[in-house]
Amino acid sequence: MKYGQALYERSVPQWAPYNIDYNELKTLIRTHTTQPPGSSHSNASLPVVIPGQADEALSLFEARFARELGAQHARVDLFVRSKADEFRRRLTAQTISATSTASSKLNASASRRSLRNIANGPAPTPSRV
Repeated sequence: MKYGQALYERSVPQWAPYNIDYNELKTLIRTHTTQPPGSSHSNASLPVVIPGQADEALSLFEARFARELGAQHARVDLFVRSKADEFRRRLTAQTISATSTASSKLNASASRRSLRNIANGPAPTPSRV
């Protein structure tokens, strides 16, 4: 199975729009690194890049790829941060709820003891011999 397809199939369906678009990035690379259809398969037809000289096509590709990768990273980062905040809020709400429930149970138990003490009178004190 291809990685792009596996990534899509294994992601949570509701979260799929927030994944890195692996296939888009792969297409950008493939478009830049492969020869157009119908051209000779030999490397003789490709221009030679002279070391130390600027390769304008490569620079443009790198800038475009960096922008696309940065945009995708920002989208994923925003999604992850929003989910982390959501989980943090839910955890805080659960903690407050659990604390409140425990406190209510303790107060109810103390109230029952207090009512029993009032109904039964003061507890007997141990006598000294």
